[in-house]
Amino acid sequence: EVGWNMVSVPLIVDDYQKDTLYPTAISEAFAYKGSYVPKDTLESGVGYWLKFPGVKAIPFSGTAIGLDTIDVAASWNMVGSLSFPIPTSSISTIGTNIISSFFGYAASYQVVDTIEPGKGYWVKVVSAGKLVLSSSSMIAKTIAKQSFIDDLEKLSIITITDADGRKQTLYIGKKPDEKFNANYFELPPIPPDGIFDARFISQRMVEVYPEKFDKPQEYPVSISSASYPLTVSWELKEDVKEKIILTDGGNISVSLTGKGSMKIEDPNVTSLILRVQSGKQIPTEFALRQSYPNPFNPSAIIEFDLPKDAMVTLKIYDILGREVITLKDNQQIEAGTHEVQFDASEFASGVYFYRISAQSDGTTFTDVKKMLLLR
Repeated sequence: EVGWNMVSVPLIVDDYQKDTLYPTAISEAFAYKGSYVPKDTLESGVGYWLKFPGVKAIPFSGTAIGLDTIDVAASWNMVGSLSFPIPTSSISTIGTNIISSFFGYAASYQVVDTIEPGKGYWVKVVSAGKLVLSSSSMIAKTIAKQSFIDDLEKLSIITITDADGRKQTLYIGKKPDEKFNANYFELPPIPPDGIFDARFISQRMVEVYPEKFDKPQEYPVSISSASYPLTVSWELKEDVKEKIILTDGGNISVSLTGKGSMKIEDPNVTSLILRVQSGKQIPTEFALRQSYPNPFNPSAIIEFDLPKDAMVTLKIYDILGREVITLKDNQQIEAGTHEVQFDASEFASGVYFYRISAQSDGTTFTDVKKMLLLR
C-alpha cells in the first residue's frame, strides 16, 4: 500500500539485502528491539516497517517456509510470516505466553486472526521465549483468548479518521463478560514518526467502565501524526444508558447518542476525552449547572437536574435581557440529569444568560446563570 507498511520475508532467499528485496521502498527498514532500529539486511521470521511510494506487488523467489520457530523478547515483538496463511490461534509458544492480540497494520493497527505471507505483525509475550508457526493443521489451537475479539461487537465504537483517510477504531462500554480482559487489546508501540495513531492513553484500543459508579469516568485519547481536519464518528449500542460526552476539555463538548459524527478543524487538538456519566442516578433536588465549556465557541452544553418529572422551559437572553432563543418550551421531561446544547454560531461574542423554569406537582424551580461566548 502507499505509505508505511509492516512487511516480512516469507521465503528463504539468496540475498536478504533490503534494497534487493524491496527496491521500490523509499525508507529504511525498521525492526523493533525495544525501539526502532534501521536494518540493511533482513531475515525471515522478523517484521519490519517500510515505506512505499505507491501500490505495487513485490515478487519473491526462494524456498517456501512451512515451519518456523521465532525468538521473541519480553513485551512487544514485530514478527514475520510463513509462505502460507496460518490462523493466529494455531501459533504455540515455548518458554513464554502470549498476552495480546496479534496486530497488523493497514492505515492503522487492526486485530487480525490470520498471519498472511509477506506481512509483519505485532504480538506481546510475557517473557523471552519462542513462537512456533506451522502450516500443519496438526498444531492445536492454543490461544483461547481470541474469543475476546467477538466481544468487541458488544461495545460502542468511536472511530477517528484523519484527512488522508487513515483511521483508528476505539471501543468503549461495560465489560462484556467476566472473563473479558481489556489489557488483551493493548495497542503495540506507536509507529515510526509520521504514521497516524490514535489510542486511549492506557495504550489500549478498548476501555470498559464499571457496572455502577457515582463519579464521572474519564478516558483520555491521544492522537499523533494526523492530517487535519479529523472526523470523529460514533456508533453507540442501543442498550447504553450512560451519558457519553466527547470533549477536548475546552471548546469541544458533544453528547454522543446513536450514530453520528463531527469534524475537528483545529490542528492543536491532539487529545480528546470520553467522559462517561451514570444515566441511572436520580438527583435529589432541582439544579441548574454551569454551562461548559465556559467561555465557549460556538456551542455550549447546559445541564440541569430534575428530582421528578417536570414541565421545563429553558431560554437564552443577551446582556440587555432580550430573549434570543428558546431551547425548551414548557416541555415534559422525566426525572434525571439532562443536557441541552446551545449552538451560538449565528450570535455575536458577549455575555449571555440562560434561565430555567421547572414546574412539578405545584412546585416551581427557577434559576439563572451566565455564560461567555468568545470568538
